[in-house]
Amino acid sequence: MSDTRSTAGSFDLTGAWSGVVSSDRSFAPTPFTALLDETLGWILGSTEERVGPGQGRCGARATLQGRREGRAVTFLKTYDLGTALYDTVSFTGELCLDGTEIAGAWSSDGWSGEFLMVRTPPDRETMIRNVYQASYAIGDEPIYRR
Repeated sequence: MSDTRSTAGSFDLTGAWSGVVSSDRSFAPTPFTALLDETLGWILGSTEERVGPGQGRCGARATLQGRREGRAVTFLKTYDLGTALYDTVSFTGELCLDGTEIAGAWSSDGWSGEFLMVRTPPDRETMIRNVYQASYAIGDEPIYRR
C-alpha cells in the first residue's frame, strides 16, 4: 500500500475513501464514497451515498469541510439541496495508526451514530475520481477538483 504520510511526517488524507455510516436508530447502515483533499491540515472534499429503497433518496451528494490535527479528524458534511434528510452533519473521528481508516461518531438535528472510512487502494481511487467527474453534466463544475 502507498505511504499515507506527507513529507512533513504527518498523515495526509488526500485520496479516495469508502465508508459506512450507521444510525442510533434502526435504519440499515449506509455505504458511501468520499474524495478528500488535505492541505496543511484543512480538509475539503465530496461524498456520495448509496441510499437504499424506502429511504426516498438515491445517490445523495454532499461537500465536506474540516480539519485534521494529528490523528483527530473533524468535518462538516453539507448535503446538496434536495438530496438528503439533513442539511448538515457533524463528524468527529480518529485516524488509525497507519492512516488507512477513520472511525468516529456523527450527529445532526437530534440524530446520531457511528461512521467508518477506509482508504481506497490507488487503482480504485482513479476509477472513483473518473466516476465522480463523469457524473456531472457537461459544463457543470464538479464538487471535487484536483
